[in-house]
Amino acid sequence: MATASTRPTTSKAVAPSFPRLVIENVRPTVDGGRNPVKRVIGDEVEVEATVYKEGHDLIAARIRYCGPGEREARTAPMGYDRNLDRCRGSFQVDRIGRWWFTVEAWTDRFATWREDLEKKADAGQDTHSDLLEIANGQRRRWETSSIPSWSAISNRTTSPGRPSIPWR
Repeated sequence: MATASTRPTTSKAVAPSFPRLVIENVRPTVDGGRNPVKRVIGDEVEVEATVYKEGHDLIAARIRYCGPGEREARTAPMGYDRNLDRCRGSFQVDRIGRWWFTVEAWTDRFATWREDLEKKADAGQDTHSDLLEIANGQRRRWETSSIPSWSAISNRTTSPGRPSIPWR
């Protein structure tokens, strides 16, 4: 025997979906981007943007810019101030014409891992397994890429099984 429920079905409220990474307040800008910013040959275009995301992972950013007549965009790194959530970088205008730029940002997983590792090391915790984890992950990437043999790289260790990873 089949029964039907007379109780109304309710759907669970769905939390609003927020983007994982936000880029806003990009400068320089004139009238919210409606008019071009003007510079002369040799000027540095100082670019700033507010970049933030959920969580505590570190963020990396760069400027993609293209000059008149160029088919490929160039890039310039941006520094990140965690206290202000601001990225800053610049590029130089080397000819007359219309230039464009945009800001790209992403979660910097390696810098986040390195910062966490430094915190563990400063606290006197064992970091051996963390170093092995990153070394094994890197080895897997190298084995599937066009980089020369893993053995040439793996010989650069401080002791067997303990890779020497540069800190800065």
